[in-house]
Amino acid sequence: MGWVLAGVALIALGVIFLLDQAGAWDAGEVISQWWPLLIVVLGLSQLTSRPRPWAGSLIIVGVGVILLFHQLGLFPEDAWRYVWPSLLIAAGAWILLMYWRSRHPSVTSEESVGVLAVFGDAKAASNAAAFSDGSVTAIFGEAELDLSDAGLAPGGGDIAATAIFGDSTVFVPRGWDVKFGGLPLLGDIEDKRDGQETLPANAPRLRVRAVAILGDVKLRWK
Repeated sequence: MGWVLAGVALIALGVIFLLDQAGAWDAGEVISQWWPLLIVVLGLSQLTSRPRPWAGSLIIVGVGVILLFHQLGLFPEDAWRYVWPSLLIAAGAWILLMYWRSRHPSVTSEESVGVLAVFGDAKAASNAAAFSDGSVTAIFGEAELDLSDAGLAPGGGDIAATAIFGDSTVFVPRGWDVKFGGLPLLGDIEDKRDGQETLPANAPRLRVRAVAILGDVKLRWK
């Protein structure tokens, strides 16, 4: 989904600046008012991941909607006095949750795994016998998915790794045929595995599709 988000964002920016050049819009004014829509779209995009991170996605969408209403002047004049302290409380609670999750990484035997880190760290590991798909998303944070104790499904596996102002890392075991690539937009996509392996033709195959927007996506052995 990171590819779709990056594509939509670039198209939207291109349209805004094109209409600005045509004299139809003021690009600066449009962006200053509507930029929270990017947060809303980002939260909604996470709901396409498997398994769906409902709590984190809905929090992101909620923050985006609140900021959008504020930018558009849809709040009553005195409402913002109560909204911004509430946002601070929610942000603090979320950071504490991310901290707890980073200190107590979850281990699952599910065939589908999702890791979402927003303004914090999140780690998960899989020991599934037939891992099939997953997502690793870091937004102003650090997300890790450890597959070193997992096995792959007969048809292989797929991972969508996204880093937006953050770092996403996927750990894989030796002996897997990993196809790793993606789209770096002012970010880095790095294969940090040292050395080369000679793999049999029937080696388990994992496909990792990465998007890095002012962030880093890394593939490592563990």
